[in-house]
Amino acid sequence: MPAWYPTEEDPMFGLFVQNYAEMLVPEYTVTVLFYNVKAAKGREKSISVQSRNGFTEVGVHYYSNNRIARWIGMFTGMHKAFRIIKKRFGKPDLINVQILTRMAVFARIIQLRFGIPYVITEHWSRYLPEHNTYKGVMRKRLTKRLCRKSKGLSAVSQYLADAMLNAGLKHRNPYHILYNVVDTDLFKLKNNTSGREVKQILHVSCFEDKSKNLTGMLDALAALRSKRTDFKCVLAGTGDDFDMIVAYAKSKNMLDYIEFPGLISAHQVAELMHKSDFYLQTSHYETLSVVICEALCCGLPVVSTEVGAIPEIVNKNNGMLVPDNNESELVSAMDLMLDQCSEFSSDDISKSAVNLFSASAIRKRFNELYEQGLS
Repeated sequence: MPAWYPTEEDPMFGLFVQNYAEMLVPEYTVTVLFYNVKAAKGREKSISVQSRNGFTEVGVHYYSNNRIARWIGMFTGMHKAFRIIKKRFGKPDLINVQILTRMAVFARIIQLRFGIPYVITEHWSRYLPEHNTYKGVMRKRLTKRLCRKSKGLSAVSQYLADAMLNAGLKHRNPYHILYNVVDTDLFKLKNNTSGREVKQILHVSCFEDKSKNLTGMLDALAALRSKRTDFKCVLAGTGDDFDMIVAYAKSKNMLDYIEFPGLISAHQVAELMHKSDFYLQTSHYETLSVVICEALCCGLPVVSTEVGAIPEIVNKNNGMLVPDNNESELVSAMDLMLDQCSEFSSDDISKSAVNLFSASAIRKRFNELYEQGLS
């Protein structure tokens, strides 16, 4: 039961939850119940039911400018959708709330009415000190209670779990750490690109400058260009700041060194990774970067800012970490990586990442959470 989930309005929003659902299919009967928070303006209220890769998606779609009307529409729609699920598949054994807080409210109502337990998996970076958007006395009080009434808490990184504990979101049992799952049949060991005269740097994101710091990345790439010109950088993806970032690159006279392919499929992302020499990330904050996980599974070394949970997965064996907001060190790391990327063992990087992020590895961690939830 996720708060974020892909829809036709935004196919990338909450994609990691969809990946989780598909990963669980071999061992569970999975149904995803979601409320479309990005429903298009003017869209009539409706409930969609569709099958995808072995599981079922049930979506509640409703748009209103009025916040109270949205809440009423969400809860009445979720109630009807849950009845559809019960009629088709029977009463669920367990609910996995993904992303607090509103879906946990509905899960708690179901728990009280039908006795169905729920567990929580959190992805949101709002608890992190560098983000700090977890505010409001009533929200905090409600969220703490919902966490206590759950059968278990989990987060996508230890860094996020620690931040949640500092925010008072505690449970009688320790947190479970559930990394994002990677399709290792798609994101697999890259082709050998060593020896190329012009190296390819890759970045993939939602083009949201506040967190991803793409302007800072472009500043650093422009500074790197003043030292050497044997590279190009592919900035893939789209988002609210896409046009601004393209214009910023143009103002830096960097369009000869940077490609903007726009929104691309997962298969196209994997193809780009297989053709690239290293992955670049300059975020101000992260809970856990799905794309870095995918890059590591492809055997790509990583240059990244040392923020959030990234130090949990990037180290001297698979990349280089630099302080946030330090352009000179970022430029130096990229400069060094252009010379040394072929010295990293792509095979070792890929094997280590697969052991952490493959479906079988993440499914084992979910089993531990669900066993606790059902006990």
